[in-house]
Amino acid sequence: MLSHPNVVHVYDAGVVHERIYVVMECVLGSSLTGWLEGPHTWKRRLDVLIEAGRGLVSVHEAGLIHCDFKPGNVMIDDAGRVKVADFGLARYSLVEDSSAGPRLRRVAGTPAYMSPEQHFGGAVGPYSDQFSFAITVYEALYGFRPFEGDTWKKIQEKVKRGSVPPPPANSPVPRWIHRIVLRGLSLYPEERWPSMEAMVSALEHDPRRARLRALGLTSLVVAASAASYGIAATQLTEDTVCQGLEGELEGVWDSGAKRRVEEAFS
Repeated sequence: MLSHPNVVHVYDAGVVHERIYVVMECVLGSSLTGWLEGPHTWKRRLDVLIEAGRGLVSVHEAGLIHCDFKPGNVMIDDAGRVKVADFGLARYSLVEDSSAGPRLRRVAGTPAYMSPEQHFGGAVGPYSDQFSFAITVYEALYGFRPFEGDTWKKIQEKVKRGSVPPPPANSPVPRWIHRIVLRGLSLYPEERWPSMEAMVSALEHDPRRARLRALGLTSLVVAASAASYGIAATQLTEDTVCQGLEGELEGVWDSGAKRRVEEAFS
């Protein structure tokens, strides 16, 4: 049984009168679709998407493929917790493929969020969910999907071309995030991230923060080195100044001069 903080818990499933039922956790809140209509910053949106991505990672670790990841299938409860939901298309039998990992015998999904292999009948695996996740991230951060169309055929044509439009010129989203999403939207699975975990980790790692940390560490090392050099230079100067002064004082303040002063005071 799959259990993860970012996945809607499924308690039971069965068949009654030839109809399948699923008993799931009740999530009081809204879907990601509705949540994205609010005035959230791109950083807050990214945090929510990363949590949804962690949910997908746990799905894949359990040997499952969601096959219909989209904003409408992600819930945000009243406490702000993000949960991947609706596993209706992940109920099909899985088969093992030595080259592609787990895949499904049948293909289905929501056209606007489907991967190329779902559109055109290729082997479907965790990398397919990654493509759907990348579309969702693109839409959430830039306000439109990378492969839009009012018919399934038009969407397929754009997906087949694999041409992803650039972000809006006035977008505050950093370019490094666009590069991560662009890799997840690669036409061929082998050109995408090696796993959902790898893609989520990349989204969590801000290279600008790493550069700032490195710069800060370098500054500390330079400052410490400069301070050490200053102390050493001061000591060296003092030592150099004091060398040979004994000879300069001979006849002025030597042992004889000290004795005469003592006798005078006595």
